[in-house]
Amino acid sequence: MFGSGTLNGSAPLLLGWFVSSVVITTSSSIAFGQDSSRPLPAAAGGDPTPNASLPSTERAELQALREELARQKAASDAQAAALTSLRADADKKALLEAQTAAELAQSEERLRLYGFVDFGLQKSWFPSSSGLNTVIESTSSTFVLGNVNLYLDARPNDRWRALTEIRFTGYPHGEFTQAQPGRAFQRTNNQIFDVNSASGGFAQTRWGAIILERAQIEYSWADWLRVRGGYWFTPYGIWNVDHGTPTLISLNVPQFVVFEAFPARQLGVDVNGTLSTGAWDIDYHAYVSNGRTPGQLDPTEDKMVGGRLALSRTTPLSITVGASSFYGRYSDQQARLVKFDPPLFTHDEVAAYKELGVGGDFALDARRLRFRTEFALNRRVYEQGKHEPGWYPGAYFPSRIFWGTYALLAYDTGLAGIEPYLYAEFDRNMLPVSQGIITPSVGLNLHFTDSSQLKLQYSYTKQFDFDNLGRDLSHEHLNFLATRLVVAF
Repeated sequence: MFGSGTLNGSAPLLLGWFVSSVVITTSSSIAFGQDSSRPLPAAAGGDPTPNASLPSTERAELQALREELARQKAASDAQAAALTSLRADADKKALLEAQTAAELAQSEERLRLYGFVDFGLQKSWFPSSSGLNTVIESTSSTFVLGNVNLYLDARPNDRWRALTEIRFTGYPHGEFTQAQPGRAFQRTNNQIFDVNSASGGFAQTRWGAIILERAQIEYSWADWLRVRGGYWFTPYGIWNVDHGTPTLISLNVPQFVVFEAFPARQLGVDVNGTLSTGAWDIDYHAYVSNGRTPGQLDPTEDKMVGGRLALSRTTPLSITVGASSFYGRYSDQQARLVKFDPPLFTHDEVAAYKELGVGGDFALDARRLRFRTEFALNRRVYEQGKHEPGWYPGAYFPSRIFWGTYALLAYDTGLAGIEPYLYAEFDRNMLPVSQGIITPSVGLNLHFTDSSQLKLQYSYTKQFDFDNLGRDLSHEHLNFLATRLVVAF
């Protein structure tokens, strides 16, 4: 049917189809991972050389295609290797970033900075003949910067902790000497020329001071055994432990805290812990310290010892009942040169007394109701001829017992953070002008957020004599209004 001419005319077509098939087959082999360098199967005639029957031009083209495909595969493999390397680098970078974030979070947890600031307006009312004029210099309304306290809380590991609390103040600028007969009125002036100023030293500023509230190192062996050393708040009652304006309910400070029936702070070692008995937790403190000292060092081997024991529970009501006590000896000495050659010094004790303190406290939280009460007593006995100078020239403090107590009742209304409270205080022999004081008070706390609140309190302080000495103390009464805007951070 087909003539030879027809076959010869179709030969180029058949040859092109054959070459295309070989190329497609070779490409498919490479695409599915076969090695292009491997020899192809022998031809049908048994010739081991692939495509030996093809003309040399076609074989050259086929070889060029093979080499091109090999180059493409090598480039593809290089790209795949580069992509794998990039993925590995990205994984390493992500891991490094995660580790860095974890280390940063851990470092932030190891060193925390927090604190609080309070500012407000206050006013006093008392007669011009009152002895309070020697302590309170103004009855005018005045803005005040109460506290600027910063905590540095370092926890290098789970057992060790270093806690420092610093209060920043503008003191002693403006402080004045107490009015006394024959003594000129003087006021401290902290205003100085700022010689480091870019104005050339004509700028003026007032330097202030810091108050070291506490600086302590703690080691926790377990919940039931912890040890702290350094300068810490004496563990007694409620007020001295709560300490901060954001934590305390009332602005009014109890007189036994002001006059330190217990030392506010001590320098020494305190062993403490918490024991759980199921329904109740037992908190204990046992300490030894320098006690009260006239300077930075203890001039004698006498040390103050004391402790606290408290029982607390949270259900069905939050209740804490505590008792505290201490005993110590105070001494003030002066070095005196007895002779010159050879030099001989003696240390004369000019003031000395022994003191005992006892206290008790009770706290109750019943849903929206909060109740607090404390009692503290101090018994101080001076040694013969070693009494301290008193409030006035030529006067000396006698051996005495003084005590104080207060009760505080607060109720959270649940409306816009409004919490009114009632406060009453009764003290014996705290002030030099009377034998006792009684202070009824009313206050209001407005809780804006968990970290911000406004506190207001009005109090009336009445002084009287327990022994009915017949003195008129009406001019010693005090009306006082205090407000504080508090922000914790």
